[in-house]
Amino acid sequence: MNRLSINEVLACLNTESDGLSPDEARKRLARSGHNILSGPNRISLTRGPVRYFTHFLAMLLWIAAGLSLAADGMNLPPRPRSERLLNLPLLPRAYIFLGMIEAAIAMDGFFLYLHSRGWTWGPPLAWSSPLYTEAPTATLAGIVLAQVVNVFACRSDRHSVFQLGWFSNPLILRGILFQLSVFGLLTYSPMGNEIFGTSPLPFRIFGPLALGALLLLFAEERRKIIVPWAKNHYAGTATQPAGTS
Repeated sequence: MNRLSINEVLACLNTESDGLSPDEARKRLARSGHNILSGPNRISLTRGPVRYFTHFLAMLLWIAAGLSLAADGMNLPPRPRSERLLNLPLLPRAYIFLGMIEAAIAMDGFFLYLHSRGWTWGPPLAWSSPLYTEAPTATLAGIVLAQVVNVFACRSDRHSVFQLGWFSNPLILRGILFQLSVFGLLTYSPMGNEIFGTSPLPFRIFGPLALGALLLLFAEERRKIIVPWAKNHYAGTATQPAGTS
C-alpha cells in the first residue's frame, strides 16, 4: 500500500479525495459498523496466576502424590474397614496446611518476579509489557516445584521421606521427569508460549522458588513429628489415673 500513488490508494478504498458522500458513509456504516479498534486481550494480573493452580501439570502431580500415598500404604498394616482413603484429617492437611503453603510459594514467586523487573504498586502495567506473561509463568514454576516436593512429602502421612527413600519409587521419578520436561517445553519453546500464554524465565528465579519448595518439605516433616507426639501425649494424659501426677 505504501508504494501506491494517492489515486491508486483512493481507488482501492473506493473513495475520492474529498471523502465519502453522506449516503455512501451511511451505507458503509450499516455494512461494516463503526471504525473502532478492538482492545487487546489482556491477562489480568490477579486472574493470570490463579489459573495456574488448576493447570494440568499441577493436577498431574496431585494425582501422582495420591497414587504414591496409596501405593506406599499397601506396605503398611491394613486400614480398618471404617477408615476411608479420603477422610476428614486428610482434607485440612492437603487443602489448608500444604495448600496454603503452596499458594504462598506461587504468589511470592509472582510478586518477587514483578518487583525484580522494576514493577511497583500504583501505576497500571501496560498491556504490552512482557511481565503480563512472565509473572504468571513464574507462578506456574512455583506451583510445579512445590508439587514436585509435595509428591515426596505426601508419600506417607506418617513416615518421613528420609525413611522411605527418595529413589524407592521409580514411577514417581519418571513422572517428575516427564512433568519437568513438559514444563520446559511450555516455558522455553515458541509453540508452548503461543498456545499456553507463557514466557521464558531467567534461571535465577528458580532459586527462591526451590527454597520455598524446601520449606514446604520441612513443614510437612515437622508435622509428621509433632502430630503423633501430640496425639500420644494427649492419649497418655487422658488415660492417666485420677490422683496421679
